[in-house]
This record gives sequence, structure tokens and C-alpha cells, in this order.
Amino acid sequence: MAVYFWNQSAYSLLHSTCRLQELVAFAKTDGQQALGICDRNVLSGVVKFYQLCQKAGIKPLIGMSVVEAEQEYICFAKNQQGYQSLVAITTAIQLKKKTPEQSLEAYGRELAIIIPQTHAIFQADFEQQDFARSQSLIQKYHQFGNEVYFGALAQDNGLQAQFSIWQQFCQQLQIEAVALHQTKVHGQEQVAALAVLEAIESGKKISLDSLNQGQMSDVTQWTQQQLEIAFQRWPESVVNTQKLAEKCRVDFDLQARFLPAYPLPSGVETPEQYLQALCLAGLKKRFGEITPEQYERLQYELQVIDSMGFNDYFLIVWDFIRFARHNQIAIGPGRGSAVGSLVAYCLGITNCDPLEYGLLFERFLNPERISLPDIDIDIEDERRQEVIDYVRQKYGAERVVHIATFGTFATKAAFREVARILEASPKQLADISKVIPGTVGSLEQAYQTLPQLRKMLSESQFLNRVFQIARQIEGLPRNVSTHAAGIIIGAKSLAGVIPLQQGMGETAATQFTMNELEALGMLKMDFLGLRNLSLIKRVVMRIEASLHQSFDINQIPLDDTNVFQLLQQAQTTGIFQLESGGMRAALRQIQPTKFEDIVATLALFRPGPMENIPVYSRRKNGQEPISYPDASLAAILEPTYGIIIYQEQIMQIATQLAGYSLGEADILRRAISKKNEAILAAERANFVNHCQQKGVSQTTADTIYDLIVKFANYGFNKSHAVAYGLLAYQLAYLKVHYATFFWCELLNSVIQSDGKVYEYLQAVKHQQISILKPSIQTGMASFQVVDGGLQLGLLTIKNVGLAAVQAIIDLRNERPFTEFKETLLRLKNHRALTKATIAALIDAGACDGFGLNHATMLHELEHAQNQLELLNFAGGDKYEAPMQIQTEFSAQVLMEREVAVYGYYLFTHPVTKYRAKYPQALPINQVGSHQGNSVSILIYVEKVRNIKTKRGEVMQFIHGSDEFGTIELVAFPKIFTKFANQLQTGMLLSVKGKVEERQDQKQIIIYEVQKLEK
Repeated sequence: MAVYFWNQSAYSLLHSTCRLQELVAFAKTDGQQALGICDRNVLSGVVKFYQLCQKAGIKPLIGMSVVEAEQEYICFAKNQQGYQSLVAITTAIQLKKKTPEQSLEAYGRELAIIIPQTHAIFQADFEQQDFARSQSLIQKYHQFGNEVYFGALAQDNGLQAQFSIWQQFCQQLQIEAVALHQTKVHGQEQVAALAVLEAIESGKKISLDSLNQGQMSDVTQWTQQQLEIAFQRWPESVVNTQKLAEKCRVDFDLQARFLPAYPLPSGVETPEQYLQALCLAGLKKRFGEITPEQYERLQYELQVIDSMGFNDYFLIVWDFIRFARHNQIAIGPGRGSAVGSLVAYCLGITNCDPLEYGLLFERFLNPERISLPDIDIDIEDERRQEVIDYVRQKYGAERVVHIATFGTFATKAAFREVARILEASPKQLADISKVIPGTVGSLEQAYQTLPQLRKMLSESQFLNRVFQIARQIEGLPRNVSTHAAGIIIGAKSLAGVIPLQQGMGETAATQFTMNELEALGMLKMDFLGLRNLSLIKRVVMRIEASLHQSFDINQIPLDDTNVFQLLQQAQTTGIFQLESGGMRAALRQIQPTKFEDIVATLALFRPGPMENIPVYSRRKNGQEPISYPDASLAAILEPTYGIIIYQEQIMQIATQLAGYSLGEADILRRAISKKNEAILAAERANFVNHCQQKGVSQTTADTIYDLIVKFANYGFNKSHAVAYGLLAYQLAYLKVHYATFFWCELLNSVIQSDGKVYEYLQAVKHQQISILKPSIQTGMASFQVVDGGLQLGLLTIKNVGLAAVQAIIDLRNERPFTEFKETLLRLKNHRALTKATIAALIDAGACDGFGLNHATMLHELEHAQNQLELLNFAGGDKYEAPMQIQTEFSAQVLMEREVAVYGYYLFTHPVTKYRAKYPQALPINQVGSHQGNSVSILIYVEKVRNIKTKRGEVMQFIHGSDEFGTIELVAFPKIFTKFANQLQTGMLLSVKGKVEERQDQKQIIIYEVQKLEK
């Protein structure tokens, strides 16, 4: 039986199109009994490859190709020590500790090393018939339990005729030959795609004509028969492939656990003992007088945690969260199913009482389905790295690593990238972008569902060929990066256990993704940076500074009427999870009056469940009677008005009706959600049988089971909804009661985004909070609260960067800015403050505190250089020449200059001067109260978007603004045709139309348009 060793998968980034599933499936069909994986300097795919081979009944051969320049060594692990050698070699290469050849020399142990006949030393000795250097090369690696083989090549490259000479060469060197065929593509149709990948890596473009598959070496996957035919003149080399395969065996223990241990304080004997003590202390701190229910729940959870061997895990998480809280690093109230754990609540890992909200521990840790726990931690984004650094310091840098992720060729990107490499024209690239939406699932789906794509491909042979190549690379890994949040903490140094590579900062990363690491029994922890935690923290700090007393956001009442009024009105701009148009529509419909309504809204607002939003709303608001599938379920479904919303409810129903344990109920929920018909039928019979044993009729049991099947895939994790609902409520509370502080810090969090700043400033205006101009005399880089209003930060001004702001503050700290001319000369003399920067400050109003008009200040700026030279000549520090007062610019010019430095109208607006002539025109911020009625407004047309209707007619969406806000307007085809000359960007218009609501956003359907006249 022939065995293929030299198979490179797509994990040899941009050097192969072979998907592991294709490699293994082909080998199984061909009857191959063993198969090798041999990627370039990495082991990224070996675990997945091992799993696929095991499932297919094929012996997996674990190897790696050590590549340096043009030289390649094909290395396979003979045993577990050999695999550890490969791990050490690839880690050294990827962390750039040694070159590939140095790594192989230093760490090569118990390996089968195949040196291809194309090796430069073999080639030179072959030509010169001098075997000294080849002998030396073989001897260099033929030690430490390694075996060295000669790799005879099967490609049709003119060398087959010399087989007999190469056989003599091997005899002279006393080295066995192994038949090699390099696999880089699964089939001939992928050869062109491989050429494109290699061009992408090299950065070169190639022509479609050059993609002549016949010119490329055959690197397609072969059958056993093909290898035997290719080496029929050297059959021993084929036999040797099987012999070598028999010598190689690496097994991954997919049942093992590689969990770290928490360093216990002196006097504590076991982690179980320490965790028990911490939890009992936490229980008393949380609840004061402990009830039997609380104590029993805690002891039950501790017993499950101990039986699963996860005591250390909880201690590790408790420890780094304690570090964070001690150092005033904000931690979220919880995330995911861990919020259902009372142990986590008592340890301070989460901040939501699972008993109060009916959360289930078994949804987090199921004693009847042992799996690794997963506690994801939200940390304020600005200080997340400090927590990671603490963990690295405590457990050692060699035990704490990031997790790898692979960026892939996405649908549209694959099409565009292939077209670009094949020298497509700019128009063709633009056409590709237009015809394929970003939401399409795959190129195949795009072809099946987009007539315009099929038309484009039928009209262009070139683009059709590009499309076919793009389908071959779509979804292949393109680059490797670091998981945004995932961290692995090892039980010991990970350097010799799993392959590593460069990570973020000083922390290395694994070469495996999260799935492979979990398969190997390694524990992942997610350290997630959450901007909203930073926002809450900064607002609270402003409150405390203003009130001169502490303020605990975790102690605010959860039944504040004003908060629910804000939510009912959907005034949720800036509120975590509740900001989107669809979510606002849901809030308006549901009209939340208690915290649980927020939780339910978060769970319902997803594809599928959202069809129940109207039902939930009607039942909640007394417009529809509440009904239950069975009277016995009333207690479970009463909080959600008879509707199954949460996964926990599904588990409770199975427990209540069929007598399942919560662990069994969780297994049922998971099984049903897979939608496997055989599983559904088997679980139905089991469920109905259990129900009947408890006296429930078969009809009722079948009905309930159908409901469980329907909702098992849709039900949301209530634990997660409670935690994130709490964050949303906290932000809403701050927005209601401390609005100015809230907006100040929200704006600071997006200060680099002009679009977001403008959006939020419009909301600030709507809330009738004063917006103050920035000031070089008193202002800072960011937004500040001044006299109850919001003062713009200096960084909101275009052409004013951080270095310029720091220069202004430094100069101001030396002595205040009191007189314009002196200030101007001081600014002008600083290298960080250019003439353009100072002009921007003036145009933005940041110098208005000096009492001069903009024209005068800009005139003085224009002549500042001459004044500086006079000062330097005179040796003085003041310039006594009189100020030359200029006539102020027109209002129009001032507005234009303001827009130039902000990017939007803020303190002035072009429609303002027309208000007197059009007294009937409503300000935009008052339009919302006229739902369904006709109104008249004045707008400046900021942008327009034309679309074609199904009938081919043109209609238009207009984004308009006045000094009070912005709104979308719609001109249907007849109106657009009638007023097309006026409906253009930059026009000032009086518009009449009907107020409607679309996706929770007000819009005006235009009836009439008139150009504004003075």
C-alpha cells in the first residue's frame, strides 16, 4: 500500500488550496490506510487532521515541513517525543528564536526526516559524484533517535530517467528512499487558484493567459495507483512509504485535562477547602442572614464543581477579578451562562443574584454532561491588558498565551482579490462590489440568488473565469491573527506542549484555534474589553467629583419610573444593547415597566423569537388574555406571559412535566436544538413516556414537546440577558439622572468619530442641554461639563491633533491666555502649532473668549510671523503695535468656515435666517410628536440616495438637517420627477409632507418642495 506523506493543507497559508476534509475524504475513498500532514513550519492543522483521520479509519501521520529558503526537510514524528520535537521546532521558528534549520538541528528528536532529492547538497553531489557533503548532511540529522530518508520525487520533471543513478546514490550513502509526491491542491480545478494564492503572497499580478495548468508541476492529490505507476522503476521506495508509516504513531489524548492549579495560601490544604471558605464568606456578605435555600444551592454547586475538578478554575477567576476590583478596574456584572452560578455570585465573579431571577446552574455546568466551564469576563476596555499582565506575572509568561484565529477569504473579498490579481480593470472591480452584497452567505448562494450576477458572468468570459477561481479559494485561511479575548493558562509551561507563534505584545499565541485547544483539554478564558464599562466608570467618577461623595452604580434602584419612561419612549441613543432602530421599535411596542421586561426584550429581539414581540406586548399590556400550554406550567411561564423565551424555561418545563433532572433537561435542550430527525423522534418518545408516568396525557405531552422543539433553537440564555439587561439599565439610569455627565463621557468615547459625535450632539440638543464652544483659555482635549452644559473638546476640531492640544495646555499652565495678540505669538512660536492649526481654532470659536471677531483674529494670524521677527530683533517680550480691527465675515462665510473645521453645522445653520419668513415650519426635533400628520419643515440637504423601484422608476431618500437635528425624507417617483432640480445636495428647501415611522425612525413622505428665498 502506498502512503502519501508530503500533503500540504491550506494551513500552509497561500501555498495550498487543500482543505483537510477534502484530503481525508479522498484518501478514504481511495482505500488509503495512512495519510500524512506536512505544513510549512506550522502545526496549525494537526489536531483537526487527527480527528478527521480517526473518524475515517485512517492512521494519521503527524509531520511538518521545515522550510528555509529553497531547502525543505519533511519531518514526521515517530512517537510522542517526536511530536514534542516538532512542537519545539515550530515554536522556535515562529517566535524567531532560531532559523528553521537551526531549530531542526537543536530540537530534532525521534523524527523521520525525509530530505527531498531536490536538496541543493544532494543535487550538487549527484552531479559531481562526490558524496562527502551528502554524507555529512545525513549524519547531521541522523542522531538523537532520528531516521533520515532520501525523498525520491514523482513529478514529471525529467528526473525519472535517472532513477537508476539515484538508486546507486542511495546505496552509496546507505540511505533508504521514500517515494514522494507533493500535494498542494485537491484537484486540477484548484491549480489556477493555487497560482493566484502564490501571486497574492508575492504581491505580483498575473494575467489570465498565464494560468496554463499544463505549465505547472502536478501537485494534485494522487491515488495509490498513481504513485505506484510513477515509481514502477523504483518499487522499493513505495514499499518504504508503508514501512515508514508503520514506524510513526502519535496519539492525541482528547479526553485529557490540562488545567492549571491555583497557588494556595499557606495553611490551606486543598483548593476545595479554600473555595468552600471563600464562598461561605461571600454568601454571608451578599445576603446577610443565610436561608436554607441559599445554603443548599451553594453546597450543591460546590459539590458539582469539586466532582468535575474545577475548584482551581474558580479560584483563578476569583483571584484576577479580585485584583481588578482592588485596582479600580471595572468588571461587568457577568456574561453568558456563568451568571446562573451562585458560587460565581458569592465570589464576586458575577453581580446578578441567580436565585432572584430563577437562573439555573445546570445551564452553566451540567453534572450529567461533563464539559469545560466557560466564564467570560467583561473588563473595561482601557485597562483590560492590566488584568492579562497580572495573570502572566502570577502564573508565568510561559504558561499564559493568546489563542490563534484565522482570517479567511470572505465571499466578496475572494471575488475581488482574484480579479485584482488577474489585472481586472477598476470598473470591473467596482462592478463586483456593486453586484455582491456584503450579507450574502457564499459565492454559490450569490450565483443562485442574484440574477444580476449571473448576467454579469454570462457577458464576461474573464469575470466568469475569475468567479470560478474565487469559488476555490473562498473560505480558505488567508492569515493568522490573535483571538480578541481568548487566553489559555496552562498547567505547566506551554512551550513544549502546544505549538506557539507570535501573539500580541509580549504574550505568545497558540497555533491552534479555540476548538482544537478545547479538544486537548485546555481551558480558555475570555478577557473581553467592553467600552460601556469604561463609560459607566467615567460617568460615576464625574458624579462623585461633583457630589463630593461616593456613588455605587450597583446600588441604584431597579424600579425607577423615570428610567422606564425613557425606555418606553425609546430615547436609547448611547444605551448598550438598546440603541438600534429595531430595538427601539421593540421597546415602544413592549412599553417596559419592570427590569424583567428589559431582560425579555433583549432575549426576544433576534431572528425567530421577535415574532413573539407583539404577543408579549399585547399580553403584558392587557390587550390579550394570557394562556398556558398546560396549567402546571403557569409558574414557569407567568413572568413571560405564557410565552417560552428562555432556555432555562425549556429546562424547567422538562423537569416539571416529565420529571427530568435539570441536567437531563439541559441535555434534552441541546439535543433538540441540533434538529436531527432521528434524535427528535427518540427524544419525543422518551419525553412522552416520562410525562405519562407523571400522569400527563400523551396529547398534552406531544403538544408540549412540539413547543420545546420550536423554541429550543430560539430560546435565549436568560443568564446572559439578565447581566446585559443590568448594564443597559445602569446606563439608562445615568442618562436620566445625570444626563450631562452621561453625554460628556459618551461623546469622549467616540471623539475620533465625526459621524458619531454629530449624531450624539443632535441628541444632546434634543435633550435641551447647552453645547458650548471649545476654548483655548479653559478647554481640554475632550468634552467637559461647564456650567451645566457641554463644552466641546479641542480634539473635535479638524487640524487640531493631540500634540497641538498638549502644547496649548502646557503654554496655558505656564501663564494664562489673557490677551489675544500675546497668546497668538506664544502659540505661533510653538513648533506643534502650525498656522493652519491656529486658524482652525479661530474658525471653531475656540478663541472667542478674547472678545474679537474672527476676521480680526485671522488677520492678526496672517501677520504674526512679521511681529515675531520684530520681537526677536527688539529683544522684548511684548509687541505694542495696535490691533487692526477688521470687518467681520458675513454669516454665510462664518458658517462655511465652521463646517470646514467641524465637518457639520453646529453653532450656526443655513436655515436659521429663513425662520422669520416661514413661521409655520416646525423644528426637526418637534416632528416626532406629529406622527401621521402633515408638517412643514426647513432643511439643508446634506446627502441624497437614489434607488430604482421594481418598476424601474427612480425614487430618492434625502438626509436633511436644521439647527435642531436631522431627519430622513422620502421622495417617491412622481414627487422626485417633479422636484428633481431642487432635491440635490447643498440645497436649502421648505418641505411639506406626512410624518411616518420606519424601523423606529421618523421620516417625512414629501408632498411639496420649495426652494428657500430670502
